This record gives sequence, structure tokens and C-alpha cells, in this order.
Amino acid sequence: MRNRAIGTGQNRTHGGIQRPVDCKFHPDGKSFYVFDFGAVRVTKGYLMSFAHTGVLWKITRK
Repeated sequence: MRNRAIGTGQNRTHGGIQRPVDCKFHPDGKSFYVFDFGAVRVTKGYLMSFAHTGVLWKITRK
């Protein structure tokens, strides 16, 4: 899986992978889930996340 354009999904209108942090297969083995943290601001001493920017991607075969 990859973004169609260079860079993170945050800077594009059509979205894409931003900051994937975890992934799991569904017990039936037919789906793969990727949790994408979304937009964050990192400064010295803290990490601030922005609400409603994360995504749970479900990946299946065609």
C-alpha cells in the first residue's frame, strides 16, 4: 500500500496514509486493518494530536 502522490496524506485533498501505528489481520484472514494516527504537531517536549484526523483502513483483495 502506498500514497499515490509524494508526501503524507495530510497535505493532499484526496488523503492517503499519514502515520500508520498498528496493523492486524481479521480472524477470518480476508481483511487487513491499519490504524493511521493522523495529523500531529511535534515540538520539543510534547506531541499534540488533532481530533478527527485518524483513519482505520480496511484492506481486502479485489
